[in-house]
Amino acid sequence: DHTALSGVLSGKGGDTFKKMISASALLCNSDKYSFCLSLAQVPESQRDLMMGQFSAENAAVQEMEKEELMKKEISRENISNRYIQDLYRFFKLYIRRTEFTDPFAGHINLLHVSVLNPLLSDSDSLRLIGEYYFRRGYYAEALELFERLSAAYHSDSEIYQKIGFCYQKKGDYANALEAFLKAEIISPDNFWTIRRIATCYRNMKKPEMALSYYHRAEKIQPENLSVQMNIGHCYVEQKDYEEALKYYFKVDYLDPEGGKAWRPIAWCSFLVGKKEQAQRYYEKILDDKPVSLDYFNAGHVEFSLGHIRKAIDYYRRSIELDNGDSAKFLSNFKQDAPDLISSGIAASDMPILLDQLMYGITDSL
Repeated sequence: DHTALSGVLSGKGGDTFKKMISASALLCNSDKYSFCLSLAQVPESQRDLMMGQFSAENAAVQEMEKEELMKKEISRENISNRYIQDLYRFFKLYIRRTEFTDPFAGHINLLHVSVLNPLLSDSDSLRLIGEYYFRRGYYAEALELFERLSAAYHSDSEIYQKIGFCYQKKGDYANALEAFLKAEIISPDNFWTIRRIATCYRNMKKPEMALSYYHRAEKIQPENLSVQMNIGHCYVEQKDYEEALKYYFKVDYLDPEGGKAWRPIAWCSFLVGKKEQAQRYYEKILDDKPVSLDYFNAGHVEFSLGHIRKAIDYYRRSIELDNGDSAKFLSNFKQDAPDLISSGIAASDMPILLDQLMYGITDSL
């Protein structure tokens, strides 16, 4: 009915067309005005022809009105959506927008708005909003709501699972563990919870506790590759490399083409003195998609086998893949020196090899 559109949407089909535009959930109000105003630039004959396609007698139009448009027109979701769209356009596009405080520029938590808080504080609303935050990765906001819910729902393991997950995403493993342990008390055989508890213990540098929970998870899903790998990792963290190899080999057996366990198998084999086995696995790794650390560790194996030239070649490739950072290489080499000595390399041989390596690198530059 705006004067700017007077006569533009008249004629046969005009009323039906106006209803359809008004009810459309796809366009915001300013887009609807822009579309209708652009029709004023269309020749009248063509405009009347187009309007005629939206005659009230058109069966398809009638069906759309009944089943979709009229329903969307009165829906709360559609009304609120248009209102927010209009606000957004105003604060982002209005020529004098800098004179106003933009509510879209920062974070707003509706539960902290005093006017809205009483309307949103019932359990159903808290859970609905909490789930919304959780699904979209707003873990700090979701955590606040799930903790409020936990005060009323002491026996709901899912709430404690989500509290734990939110803390875990924040890197707060101690509080995450506390929540997961509460969930475990309520549902003691839940595989997801048991794995999360194990993960928390690993991140808290408690591999013995993590291992006990990974073994529980293994009983529930004995062929879960992730569980098997993590059991191996826990044994490595306890320096029980032989036991770790058993689980890494199981992963390699269950998924021979995946290559997930090649690196830990190669490194553990080296640490327990199975140098030829380590060499075979590093050859497979280097034929795939090797990174700097792969050449570095493969160099250790060749060095321990007495293959000096090959070791130097691998070390050089490691430095090249690490953007030529020889200082980082030397620091890592020094850190691994005890393992190299344990593998049978004489401490006096290390400076000689490093001199040859660094001389070759300097000479190539």
